[in-house]
Amino acid sequence: MAHDGHEGTDDPRMQAEGELSMARLALDDGEVAHAAQHVAAAPAYDPALPEAHELLARLASMPGAATDDGES
Repeated sequence: MAHDGHEGTDDPRMQAEGELSMARLALDDGEVAHAAQHVAAAPAYDPALPEAHELLARLASMPGAATDDGES
């Protein structure tokens, strides 16, 4: 796996869900670029997870989604 720094589980689905949880928290704080980083990481763990695709579509539909605002 490309991401081995996560704690607590070796279950790829749980790791993907953790990334999506972090993405949702970032979105709640208005941190779109931060959320996108977590959404992008989720498929590395579980490419077939429907929630990752749903959240990616949500991000893509947000105003300014195609711009680089310099956040990291």
